[in-house]
Amino acid sequence: MVQNPSSLKKKALLVLYDKVQSHLRNLCSLGVTVDNCAPILMPLVFSCLPAEILRTWEREGRDAGSSLKVMFESLPEFLKYKVEGDSKWTMGRGIEAS
Repeated sequence: MVQNPSSLKKKALLVLYDKVQSHLRNLCSLGVTVDNCAPILMPLVFSCLPAEILRTWEREGRDAGSSLKVMFESLPEFLKYKVEGDSKWTMGRGIEAS
């Protein structure tokens, strides 16, 4: 089965979301706090995101004054929202096209 680019993008975001969540849980179990790891991990995670997702992240009110900890803690929820929102939008379009 051939997948369209949109579904591949969603899968990539879902995989990234799962990896970020998993790695955060692992770091937490080792006693590493988000305060300690956010400055290192934020650029790494951002480098994995498509440009349009980064633009949306910035556009949707990420406060420039927010700490890296706050930004990093809200990123997984943002990714989850994007994956779920895109899936619902695609499903809605599929129903309309029928």
